[in-house]
Amino acid sequence: SGADEDYRVLVSQKVLSDGGFSTPLRLDIHEPLGRVAVAFDEKGTAWISWIEAIGDGGFVYMRGFGKDVEIGAPMRVAEIHKSRASGFPVMAAKDGRLLMAWTQHEPHFEIISILVDVY
Repeated sequence: SGADEDYRVLVSQKVLSDGGFSTPLRLDIHEPLGRVAVAFDEKGTAWISWIEAIGDGGFVYMRGFGKDVEIGAPMRVAEIHKSRASGFPVMAAKDGRLLMAWTQHEPHFEIISILVDVY
């Protein structure tokens, strides 16, 4: 969300009994730039990534969000250029790992991909 220029990454879970949602929980930890991605693993955990600005750099962070509405510790998984030319990281989960990919435009264009062990 960027309401009132207060940029933040929030997560909430649908509460099935009344159709509403749980109180939103804040995921970001520094200065979020957004570009959020979500992937669900076999255990039902939602893995949420976003980009944070720290000084002159940008970093991809992620956290797990379980069915019991617990948020995992933030993990800094990669350095990334802060500009929008870096694109939006995408993720896919399989067998306790996340495949993440995004574009890099400096010093030359390429697609970066990494595997992150989450269990």
